[in-house]
Amino acid sequence: MEMDYNVGIDTTKRMEKAVGVKGIPHVLVISPDNIVRWQGSPLDDSDRLTDQVVQQVIDASGVK
Repeated sequence: MEMDYNVGIDTTKRMEKAVGVKGIPHVLVISPDNIVRWQGSPLDDSDRLTDQVVQQVIDASGVK
């Protein structure tokens, strides 16, 4: 399957343990201040990573 996005592989399961990843694919949005501001599955329609969510992450992290 072709993917038009970056993919990271955690062979040691370090992030799985740190943030409680329950399934694949899993997305983390980490702000410049190193805080996970959003996480979830891009396939889950109940909590979509929308432009509004991205803007909230930007606003919360103080990025200009």
